[in-house]
Amino acid sequence: LGYDLIENFNSPFEARSFNDFWRRWHISMTGWFRDYVYFSLGGSRCAPWRHYFNIVIVFLCSGLWHGALWTFVLWGAIHGFYQIFGGLTKPLREKALDVLRVNRQAASYKLFRMLITFALVDFAWLFFRAEGLDIAAAMVKRIVTGLHPEELVGQAYYTMGLDRQDFWALLLCTAVLLLVDGLQYRGKDLKAWFASQNWLFRELALAVILLVIFIFGIWGNGYDASSFIYFNF
Repeated sequence: LGYDLIENFNSPFEARSFNDFWRRWHISMTGWFRDYVYFSLGGSRCAPWRHYFNIVIVFLCSGLWHGALWTFVLWGAIHGFYQIFGGLTKPLREKALDVLRVNRQAASYKLFRMLITFALVDFAWLFFRAEGLDIAAAMVKRIVTGLHPEELVGQAYYTMGLDRQDFWALLLCTAVLLLVDGLQYRGKDLKAWFASQNWLFRELALAVILLVIFIFGIWGNGYDASSFIYFNF
């Protein structure tokens, strides 16, 4: 229709640091807080303690932006802590890498950073999604004390409690998302490729896409459009 929408997410879970994650995640929101809160407070052009204070304020505000709940505030505080801890320990980590002669360009090192970032971001999501601090605390406790190896051989562990139909639909949709996201991330212009195809192919593909949206747009038991998380903010 002629609208050029901003790219709001750029493969955030491929980030190799928290600075990188927030350059990729919710880009419009991050840019707004950077321009109107972080820079207004002085950004990084101030004393180190004030710089870290500015970071904490920005992430606390981003938590409150999602909702007036302590879980969101704590989620923002955790990400602020990640940023500060990373900044304070960076010289020590760089020295350790030099001593250990770690090749920073090696794929294994990049993968290691990606996995660490992913795990810590996922930990923060516990507080974001929990209905209260007590539930978040119970979730964290279960991670530490509720590990049962026998669950690894149970089907429910791999299907996440979904029935067979929902499970395969989840795998298919996830595979499509990863494929498209990976191609775009590596510079493939899918819109230009699609526009260059014959009209019959385009029309059939559009019909299939619309059908998929109609089917999976209301997929799942007890579907309720108002339950979408951002409708609550």
